[in-house]
Amino acid sequence: MMGFRPADLPRSAKEISAVIFDLDGTLIDSSEAIVECFEFALRQTGHSPGDPQLIRRNIGTSLERMFSLFTNGDTTQLVRLYRERYGQVFLEKTYLLPGVKETLDALSERGYRLGVATTKPRYFAEPILQNLGILRFFDAVAGGEEVTRLKPAPDLLQLAISRLGAPSDETFYVGDHPVDVEAARSAGLEVICVATGFWTRDELEKLNPTAVIENITELLPLLRDHRDD
Repeated sequence: MMGFRPADLPRSAKEISAVIFDLDGTLIDSSEAIVECFEFALRQTGHSPGDPQLIRRNIGTSLERMFSLFTNGDTTQLVRLYRERYGQVFLEKTYLLPGVKETLDALSERGYRLGVATTKPRYFAEPILQNLGILRFFDAVAGGEEVTRLKPAPDLLQLAISRLGAPSDETFYVGDHPVDVEAARSAGLEVICVATGFWTRDELEKLNPTAVIENITELLPLLRDHRDD
């Protein structure tokens, strides 16, 4: 396991009081619903179904950006069709990743303030969190429709930090995608990557995040060791 590199961190970042999480691929497996709805929208507009693996690899970026991988045309109708279909299936086809509830419970018990910053609209994110029994752990949720610029811009993370009331130098971001690393750096946050999405550990390590972990259950020991360093 790649651990923290405390010597590389500013002293002000040693006391971590808040953790902000990405959603898709980090806390939940939403790929079944997303691929189904993505392919539905493409078929409805006369396009060939997209490559499922390419769709999965881009979960976490904007829908417009994802659809632009498969068409040079206007994506407005595609996004509308996707969201209409997604609203019908997203709860039954979204699953909690292993160890997430236990990890959130442990972090909450130890006094960390917890938030979510996701490209997914908040009106989808919060019902998912509620349905999976973990919304109660979060002090703040920031969704993609609430900001002008999505990740890799810092806007979502800045909104979550503001709602948490936590200093940025006491906050870590946890994500599974290169865009999460870019967004964290733009917001001035340390970032931990978890290899539970569709990017491998080796790919994530090449981005030089603060740490890479295989499973969310490794997060608490990592934070505790860092806090006690």
